[in-house]
Amino acid sequence: MSADTSAYFHADKLADVWCRIHSAFEQICNTVEALNLYDKPVIPLVLTFYDSIAASTVFEEIVKQTDYCSRMGLNIPPIVYSLHEFEHWISDRSLNNWAESILSKQNASYPIQRDNKGHNYGHLNNISIL
Repeated sequence: MSADTSAYFHADKLADVWCRIHSAFEQICNTVEALNLYDKPVIPLVLTFYDSIAASTVFEEIVKQTDYCSRMGLNIPPIVYSLHEFEHWISDRSLNNWAESILSKQNASYPIQRDNKGHNYGHLNNISIL
């Protein structure tokens, strides 16, 4: 780690965050393999806490510049958001609309317009709370 980088991050804490993100991505890869989802689009979303935003961003950049995804067996690099960021991204999108947007960016196709159905939590309708 360069001196400039270490001014912003403590090396041991950064390594811990990256290890946790990698472990989460491994879990996603294992699920894809176990359920044989190779013919379906899989968006590897990893959620962190607010204090990991900068480290998560650096991790995403490292992944883009290496063969990490091919080594892990997925085509889409992990999307690492803090809970706060993810809530922001889906504030005006349903989860399906968000997923379509991510896939369209990945495929370099036309952008998906927001459906303004965010935070209505319709995806939780079938869950009964006792």
